[in-house]
Amino acid sequence: TTLAVRAVEKLQISMEEMLDGNIDPVFVRNKAAGCTWTQEEKDAMLEFFVKPRWFSRVWTVQEFILAREPEFLRGMVRLPLAPVWKGSLLLTFIPYIRGWNTVHGPVTELGYVRDFFGFTIVWYKRRLSNPWLLSIGQNAYMFRRQQAFDARDKVFGLAGISGGCYLTLFRVRISDSQLIELSHKTIPYSLTVDYNKTVQTVFTEAALFHHAVSDGLQSLSSIGNHELNKIADLPSWVPDLTKDDAGTEILAENGEFRTASHRKPMFEQSPNDPKCLNLSLAY
Repeated sequence: TTLAVRAVEKLQISMEEMLDGNIDPVFVRNKAAGCTWTQEEKDAMLEFFVKPRWFSRVWTVQEFILAREPEFLRGMVRLPLAPVWKGSLLLTFIPYIRGWNTVHGPVTELGYVRDFFGFTIVWYKRRLSNPWLLSIGQNAYMFRRQQAFDARDKVFGLAGISGGCYLTLFRVRISDSQLIELSHKTIPYSLTVDYNKTVQTVFTEAALFHHAVSDGLQSLSSIGNHELNKIADLPSWVPDLTKDDAGTEILAENGEFRTASHRKPMFEQSPNDPKCLNLSLAY
């Protein structure tokens, strides 16, 4: 651990630069150009970030975000946030750094470390500038790659960092293809942490949150390919938060899966069939 931390500190990038938002492969490559790492140091850094499963677990997201001043403890070494960010940043841009092309590590675990830097730096900046919280549905989808023993914790484990939201329900009655009545009401909608609920119910409630606050129909693009679902009996409009989502973004770029709208649709779970989502979109 001590060797890994000492090696990470060779990378001269300040907290201000990491928060600036101008981090890219060229920037990191230039910063790393003046650093020399031995193979032992490279191995130590890789083991420091990959060997512990901390970065892959969903509960760590809430733990990190709610901490006023995050501090990491590994063995007898106490670390502030900066070196952990620098290390995860370094691993994110390994392919672009000269001399690191021979470094290999578990692809999945490296992915968690890369996500940690990307997501947490966004959250850190948001906390500094905007106290507004994302809904539970948005957070569940954003951190869907994080792992949990109980699938329901992929939603419940983020409840403490999620804000509530309001669902605006529009009811439209059409006669002879003409709009004759439009009424609406806004109701508070909250998700209760209750382990008597099934995984299907919890994922469905999270999806309702996601759809309620997303722009246009973009949230439907998060569903991806239902053939890859691991949780059975999910409604067609509910993403499976446990499946390998590696292709979700690619599928969203495909015309078959892309959804978009310039207007705000109104989603309402059918009172007669909980698996049915009614969608109203006025032009």
